[in-house]
Amino acid sequence: MARRFRRTRSHGRRRGRLPLVNLVPNIVTLAALAAGFTAIRFALMQEYERAVLLVLLAAMLDTLDGFLARRLGSDSALGAELDSLADFLDFGVAPALILYLWALHALPQIGWIAVLVYVICTALRLARFNILAREAERPPDHFIGVPAPAGALLVLAPMFFSFALADRPAATPPLPPALLALVPIFVGLLMISRLRTWSFKSVTIRRDKAPFVILGILTLGAAALTFPWQTLSVVALGYAASLLWCLLRSDRPRPAAPPPSDGDGADREDPDAAERRRADHRNAEDAEDTKPEHAGQAPNGPAASPAGSIAHTRPERVPSPEAASGTTAAASPLSRTGRPDRPLANGGPDQGGR
Repeated sequence: MARRFRRTRSHGRRRGRLPLVNLVPNIVTLAALAAGFTAIRFALMQEYERAVLLVLLAAMLDTLDGFLARRLGSDSALGAELDSLADFLDFGVAPALILYLWALHALPQIGWIAVLVYVICTALRLARFNILAREAERPPDHFIGVPAPAGALLVLAPMFFSFALADRPAATPPLPPALLALVPIFVGLLMISRLRTWSFKSVTIRRDKAPFVILGILTLGAAALTFPWQTLSVVALGYAASLLWCLLRSDRPRPAAPPPSDGDGADREDPDAAERRRADHRNAEDAEDTKPEHAGQAPNGPAASPAGSIAHTRPERVPSPEAASGTTAAASPLSRTGRPDRPLANGGPDQGGR
């Protein structure tokens, strides 16, 4: 018994101690889960405004937990799975039930099928996002399909419009239930589509425009606190317009991809690496063009000796007038004694003499 206790205690030491601050992202994720589940309770009590506000609070907490996890360096597989499950409840189940209890219950069969399609599409969207997040080496600068929080925003947009109208009660939908049932189906299809949508992480601004951006965000926050439903309606319309822009942009022709290799695609060259290789090749060609023709000669100077000193060259021989005029017959050159050299044994100067 004592041996087993010592073994357990030593095993606990090997596990180490976890800093309490690393649990903050998971606590925020569970708070978002609680907000989404409580939103369903308020919807059952027909307090739809509070239910919608709790879903929006869950969206804010979902953004906050990811930011805290990256800042604190407490990313873990448990946190990723917990965040995915919380997103399914907050942005899949809760908005669908709120919309059904608010207006689609007038068409029990069609309305239930519509919200069921949306919930299934949310599950597929989150599953695909988890797979892409594991395979990606770095965070992508765009989303494939509409993200789950944005999908909840679009599904609840008819409720924003209804609450923004002061002369209409909150429980009255602005559209007939038959048309309203198309909203969750259409949003669900956008979530599982291959449409490249806008990501907040990829937005960059100029440094001199930063004060104006901060002022705009603060103004939007003040408007949301003063006129919440009107501001949320404008935000939903703006995001819908951005989706239309992404759809029109995706229709533009893209450059043709290189032909696949004979293998399974693992040896396919990265486009960025190919561009860098071509740039290095062009730089090498430019360097070859600027080199001198001879290795030991400067571009505009005489040739240098291998030892680096100035080479003493022999003076060039000046051709005789006869050689310059092209004649072949020339007088035999004089020797140092002043006598003409003897012809060679093979013949005279006409037969190959000097």
